[in-house]
Amino acid sequence: MALAAAALVALAAGAVQAAGKPPASSAPVAQGPILDPRTGSYFELRIDNAGQRYWEDARRIAVTRRYKGRPGRLAVVADLDTLNFIRDRFRINEEVWIGLRFFCRFRKLLWVTGEIHPISENRLWAPQWFRNQSVRCMNQSNMMYMPVYLTAEGAGVTWQAAGQSKQFVSYLIEYPAPGGGPGGDAAKAPGEANPGGGDGGSASPADGAGEPR
Repeated sequence: MALAAAALVALAAGAVQAAGKPPASSAPVAQGPILDPRTGSYFELRIDNAGQRYWEDARRIAVTRRYKGRPGRLAVVADLDTLNFIRDRFRINEEVWIGLRFFCRFRKLLWVTGEIHPISENRLWAPQWFRNQSVRCMNQSNMMYMPVYLTAEGAGVTWQAAGQSKQFVSYLIEYPAPGGGPGGDAAKAPGEANPGGGDGGSASPADGAGEPR
């Protein structure tokens, strides 16, 4: 009986590994690169053995990476399909930087590609979009931006934003398909990336401060 149970556990672990997701563990595990067949991008979960990194550090490291001749960048996880792919293929058990920031002054979400993300989009956010009530734009007058990361706390893997001084050991790198849309890393302030203003979205009516959600 015990042998049969052990065999079932081993088979289950093998199935998880075959699907591209490592077995459950409390420690962060480097994973990938794994191909998203829908977009042609490869995604890689990196664990920095040198210690925790600010968002800017992770961004600089990401652009130095190459895979199959493709330059890396902090990942653009801009829609539910991509987020579901990450949920299904990676084991996210710690905070993971992605290539998105919320700029306080401009009230805009900006990807490392220079694209503006609609601030009214709320399907990807955690129920509480910010990590710490006291560390957010409306409470920190000198805060330029809030970097965004993936968190597995609460409702599965979702977005959440932290203060600029936050550090994590994990970050998600994307190697985008050649010619598959905006590539590289063009991380500028929203006023530079979009001088005309307007991003197709608006602040949530529930948040008069013009913050996400």
